[in-house]
Amino acid sequence: MNKDDNYLNSVNKHFLDKVMNLAENEDVAASEDIFDSRGMKLISKGSKLASETQEKLIVHKLRKPLETCIEVESGIRIDALLTEAKRLVDGIESISHIFGSVDRGTASPFDILGRCQLGNVMGMMLTIADRGGEAAMTHTVLVSLLSICLANKLGLPEKEQSTLAMAGLLHDIGELYIDPKFMRPQKRLLPHEWRHVIVHPKIGQMLIKELGHYPDAVGNAVAEHHERFDGTGYPGRIAGAKISTAGQILSVSEMISVMLVQKDSPLERAELALKIIPNEYSYELVSAVSKILRGSRNAKSTHSSNTPDSARERAKIQFEHISLVIETSGKMVELARLQSANSKLLLSQTLKRINDIQRAYVSTGLDACAYEDPAASSEILFEAIVATREIQWRLRDVARDLAMRSSELDIVEAEAFVPLIGMLDAEPDGKSLASLIPSQSQQKPSPARDHVEKAPRKRTLLLVDDEPNMLKSLVRMLHPFNYHILTAPDGLTALDIMSKNEVYVILSDHRMPEMTGVELLSRVRTMYPKTVRMILSGYADVNTVTDAIKLGAIYKFMTKPWDQSELCTALEEAFQKYEKSMR
Repeated sequence: MNKDDNYLNSVNKHFLDKVMNLAENEDVAASEDIFDSRGMKLISKGSKLASETQEKLIVHKLRKPLETCIEVESGIRIDALLTEAKRLVDGIESISHIFGSVDRGTASPFDILGRCQLGNVMGMMLTIADRGGEAAMTHTVLVSLLSICLANKLGLPEKEQSTLAMAGLLHDIGELYIDPKFMRPQKRLLPHEWRHVIVHPKIGQMLIKELGHYPDAVGNAVAEHHERFDGTGYPGRIAGAKISTAGQILSVSEMISVMLVQKDSPLERAELALKIIPNEYSYELVSAVSKILRGSRNAKSTHSSNTPDSARERAKIQFEHISLVIETSGKMVELARLQSANSKLLLSQTLKRINDIQRAYVSTGLDACAYEDPAASSEILFEAIVATREIQWRLRDVARDLAMRSSELDIVEAEAFVPLIGMLDAEPDGKSLASLIPSQSQQKPSPARDHVEKAPRKRTLLLVDDEPNMLKSLVRMLHPFNYHILTAPDGLTALDIMSKNEVYVILSDHRMPEMTGVELLSRVRTMYPKTVRMILSGYADVNTVTDAIKLGAIYKFMTKPWDQSELCTALEEAFQKYEKSMR
């Protein structure tokens, strides 16, 4: 029994939970007798899965993988997927255009898709995914359909088109084995949380190999569907020709699929996203996709909320963001803690990626848009809106990769990268930063209101600590100063509070679960640059915090236990610093 068999014969809790959720509404039964590894029968053939069944399965290793021993009566079949494919082509103009571009002298993409053999196991997995996720079937079918069309345009034979059809349908089955708390559509994962997600292509490959009985090319393409031609993808960070042609096509199809279902210029948006970072995808593939997309005569349009002023603000904010991370990464070269060859190589490679993103920013004309009126051209306005979003995603990609790779370093060196990771991953708060960008209305104040004095605003202080007694003690001590005091038990709560309040000063503990104080304040440095950032923590954190101060993430460090007079004086100076910056 090989390593993969061992893995599959131990029932994955997250997969089993999804199976049981499906069993609440549909008949899921044993397709054969299910035995444990010692030969004891656990469930008889034909028995429906129930709560008591779940308890048996989770505590025993099985003779055969559970996936091969159960079936769902009303599971997804290929005809349902084909119906969905036809609905997409008939109902979405951008998909219809791409479908219409294929070579009519060969088999139709519908024919290729219709020949796919799901089998009981893979059909059940697609059923679980469909029942458990909104629009899961739509995404699965769309990626498969796009992959077939792109393979057709590249002149690949029907056999390879069939490989891509199957790989497109199965590319996300590995996600069924991941804790669902990391897969919620609206949840923004922190960089270190991505480690739970980036394994899903490899899990999918393993499932296809062990359970699906498909050609290796199908599993290989699934394993590579998040790789990038320039080596910046995951999970293997492989590059160039080391990525199979099918893997490259599937990667592009997966990336543009999300854009093609949008109403706002989907084809133009997809083409721009493919080209934003040179060499991210192979030239041959990008060229083929561009030929398809350029054939559209759809007029560009933008949402009503995307005004020239908002596009200019987004571009200006992003310029400041990129400048900040470049400044921070440049300072990291001087940190004494980064001595190993691996840490220096990681920093060098990260600097290159950030510089590539900056060049992409300039090459798309965003630097000009940040200072000029994009309303002069609807095309410039459109590209500014799309490009800023794509570049923001690329910055987050760097943060995620840096978090993964720095975790392999010595812990002392890994901690030195935390401020940069936080700054890369944090998306600047538009409402907060818009006030820093002069608009026409700000440049021409109303004479009638010039003489009116604004009432002074109350100084707002945010205290962050995972120890409730510590927060209570600080609040009591600071009560006589009449600050507007807000408190948070963790970094995520603190960021949520800051999105709703104008915080002058934030004072945070460092050692907290999920997000450290240094990571929190590094994010605040990007999101709310005027907020004065202070750490209140133990002596053991001196080196980490000192480096963060050198990188500009933190204004001042106060140690626990604190001197009341010194802390109060430091807070007064911090408020004065904030107020001076806002004049």
